[in-house]
Amino acid sequence: MFISEKFILNKRTSDSMSVILITESNNDIFSDYGFVYSETIEKVKSYNDNSTFFKGEKDTNEIVLKICLVDGNYVPKRWSDYDIEEIYTWIKTDDFIEFISEDNVELTYYVRVTKITKKFTDNMEGYLEVTFQPFTNFAYKSDVKSITIKENIERKIIINNKSNMQEDYMPIFEITNLGDESTVNIIKNTSIEDGQFEIAGIEKNEKVTIDNLYCTVINTEGKSRFEKCNRNWLRLKIGENKLKIIGNCKLTIKSKYPVLT
Repeated sequence: MFISEKFILNKRTSDSMSVILITESNNDIFSDYGFVYSETIEKVKSYNDNSTFFKGEKDTNEIVLKICLVDGNYVPKRWSDYDIEEIYTWIKTDDFIEFISEDNVELTYYVRVTKITKKFTDNMEGYLEVTFQPFTNFAYKSDVKSITIKENIERKIIINNKSNMQEDYMPIFEITNLGDESTVNIIKNTSIEDGQFEIAGIEKNEKVTIDNLYCTVINTEGKSRFEKCNRNWLRLKIGENKLKIIGNCKLTIKSKYPVLT
């Protein structure tokens, strides 16, 4: 599935863990070693401030990767019990975690380990065969745009929805009100109909996070400010979206576009 031997998993590089991905065509010299770690994941829909996983209920295909321990010159070396424990601690998690291959660092996958088999010789040379279950069948392209609007001067930005799925994307955005409670902050997507989100009545310097997918408006203290907005949630069509922002605020728009690869 991946060509590059280098990757990032759970926010740590393969180099920092002294491992690489390998392709092994002749497995005759390796045997299963010890117990095989295995578990079944029951998928649960995630309700949090990350809209990445909004299609988590879809069936997904497992990914099997072979992880080899190497020295500083990328020469395979023997595994110790400490090495095995350290790698297990890194890759085995309760939650789905980010996986990024150096094949394309713009693409992020979300995976969780379901099985680990130690493929070793008698002298502990070999690799870990690790089975991952992706949360979805997509990779994701991240994008963050920030802008400051003052004194109700209209500003315009362009956001490119990089998804290749045939549907609109619902981003997360953060607004910090720089005016007072009378300030009306408006984000309008002029590229689609009915694409105008408004929020008013929040305090000066109050910051709120709007999840347009799950229709939540929460400030930094965890208080809902749902009643302060017009409930016209922002959508981004595939391709170019022209946004018009009016108000007195700092605005950050966060997106993770699903991509079929």
